[in-house]
Amino acid sequence: MDIREQIRTAISDLPDTEKVIVLSIIMDAIIEKTRDIRQDARRMCNIPIKSIDSFPGHPFYVDDDENMVDLVNSIRKYGMLTPGAVRIKEDGRYELLSGHRRLRACQLAGLDRFRCEVLDLSHEEAATFMIEANRQRLRLRPTEKGLVYSLHEELNEDRLEDQLFRLEPQDNLKTIGKLKRLDHLIPELKDLVDKGVIALMPALIDSIMDEIKPNQKDKLVLRDQETIAQIPADIPEYRREEYVAKALRLFRKIGGK
Repeated sequence: MDIREQIRTAISDLPDTEKVIVLSIIMDAIIEKTRDIRQDARRMCNIPIKSIDSFPGHPFYVDDDENMVDLVNSIRKYGMLTPGAVRIKEDGRYELLSGHRRLRACQLAGLDRFRCEVLDLSHEEAATFMIEANRQRLRLRPTEKGLVYSLHEELNEDRLEDQLFRLEPQDNLKTIGKLKRLDHLIPELKDLVDKGVIALMPALIDSIMDEIKPNQKDKLVLRDQETIAQIPADIPEYRREEYVAKALRLFRKIGGK
């Protein structure tokens, strides 16, 4: 007996008014279940690897090291246990947000498809998702951290943020500034910093010597009490100039003169 016959049998003895109510409940349940199935099918897919592009300028390294060999062997034996994440681009291709090492391992394992969640995100939303998904890795290299901080600053340059974005609790404004400058080093020095052969400070000594010292910069001095009152009280004095600069950029962006 198919589903239609089962429904007819179940409601055959009911008054017409109750039949309508029961059928309505059944239809709502079918519609909801269909929606869930379609959502699951949209979210979890096996995408052809050749259709997946890297996120432009993504800051995370993928090395063909011993850990990669272990990951390749695991995927060959058990399959891909943890899915990646991609977004659909305007041209119909996909952009990788999470699972850079897993994608590489799938390629080395000889697979032609990548199990992943497909997300509908804008470029800015995708970049934020990528940062949050990858910051959970056990260890980020100093150069990776610098690129993440630079990308986060670029994404939030027109937003007023009271809290400092930190990848690690000990990262203060001075440390973050040094990490961002690592991208200006030659590849050989970057590699030495990442491997811990040389510390962050010696690698940046030239740029630190060349930069304008804080006491040589023109400082923003606010005297108008009404203006000062517009700045949140929990923003320290050394961050007020940054806050005012972001506010002015945001004002221009929304059409202010």
